[in-house]
Amino acid sequence: MFSLQAKLSLVIGGFVLIIQLLTASLSYTHAAHEIEEVYDAELSRVARLMMGLMGEEMDERLSQQIQEALNTFDSSLLPDKDLGILSVEEEGTPAGHVYEKLTLLSVWENNKLLFSTHPIAQIESPVAGYAWLEINQEPWRGFSIKEAKHNRIILVAQDGHIREEMVKEVALDPELFKLLFGVPLVVLIVWFGTGLGLRSLHKLSQQVSERNADNLIAVDLPGIPKELSTLVFTLNQFMEVLDKVFKRERRFTADAAHELKTPLAALRIHVENSLEAKTEQQRNKSLRSVLQGIDRMSRVVKQLLTLSRLEPKQFSQSKFKKISLNFCMEDILDEIKRSAEKKSIKLVVSGEAHIFGDRASLETMLRNLLDNAIQYTPENGIVSVQFLQESWTSRLIIEDSGPGIAETERAKVLQRFYRTPGSKGSGVGLGLSIIHRIVQLHQAELTLESSQLGGLKTEIKFSSSVKSE
Repeated sequence: MFSLQAKLSLVIGGFVLIIQLLTASLSYTHAAHEIEEVYDAELSRVARLMMGLMGEEMDERLSQQIQEALNTFDSSLLPDKDLGILSVEEEGTPAGHVYEKLTLLSVWENNKLLFSTHPIAQIESPVAGYAWLEINQEPWRGFSIKEAKHNRIILVAQDGHIREEMVKEVALDPELFKLLFGVPLVVLIVWFGTGLGLRSLHKLSQQVSERNADNLIAVDLPGIPKELSTLVFTLNQFMEVLDKVFKRERRFTADAAHELKTPLAALRIHVENSLEAKTEQQRNKSLRSVLQGIDRMSRVVKQLLTLSRLEPKQFSQSKFKKISLNFCMEDILDEIKRSAEKKSIKLVVSGEAHIFGDRASLETMLRNLLDNAIQYTPENGIVSVQFLQESWTSRLIIEDSGPGIAETERAKVLQRFYRTPGSKGSGVGLGLSIIHRIVQLHQAELTLESSQLGGLKTEIKFSSSVKSE
């Protein structure tokens, strides 16, 4: 596992090194070119000045005097190979300058050397213009100018090492200093800078490590950087969803354990009674009780699974579609009619309504509403289903001629596993909880009232953007 701080420092340090090397290379090339031009211009200026100062006639006596003057240089000032051995104070003295011996001045007239600053410079008269010369097996940069009237050639040259030394001092040494000290300094600054910048990330990591299934509270980091705020927001949203999932699973487990414990115990008793029955009639009675218990358990499991699947993410407005409640009714009508016919219950359906919603859950809601109405309606009773489409709302009204629910009990029956005292139905108290949950997820309103038919009136009002057509 690599360190982000170390990686950032190395990457940025590497880029700085590459940029510095390129800069040093460009600086060296540019400095060498500029120094060449400056020194070449100086050579040309000295040569032309010398030509202007020389008289018309140069006899042997005058040439000798000039040569003697040029030879007065103090040889003790000559530098070693390293031109930089003298300090600034040492380089200039009343006797001359160390660089004098690195500058050559020679004059020819009629192909005869009149005088020269360097005795070693007994070379053939050079060609006019700039040229690189080899003197004493050392490179020299020279400039020659010709005077046709007296057939004179003036040569001014410099030791090539002077230029190399100047380029080194002007361009190379500062760049090397930057490479040796600047790049490590940049890496060090980046190391500490990223360390400070990643401090918030370390705090975030520490807080997240403290979270578990029982502790999924939102992460709170005061003064968090802008770059991490989106991550923290998304992380908090994820933990909120995860917390709801864990709570739903725990609730489902508790509900299942609570509701299945009694039927399982009853099943065991009925099976034992069946095994111990002395007559066929007793055995059949116990087995029928076993089948009834199994049906009840199947209904409980089915309702628990339905309730656990009603997740908010399934009911975002973007996933809703235009749905006709009449079509939802038609899908379950055959099943409901069979249940009603067994008790000779009259089923009346009227009107139509359209909403935006989730079709599968709406069918589940309708099925549970009608199952409850038929279950608690006595034989030869009536169950009415009415759909109403209004300007900005859609309403579903279901009434029955059953015993109804007392006003004091109507809020309680929406809770899980709650059954009204004296209830004769075979339910487990989950039907209305499922209905209530689906209504909430559709942002609708559920009201329970007394019906003119004598039983319960259930009304659900949906906020609809679909106007009646």
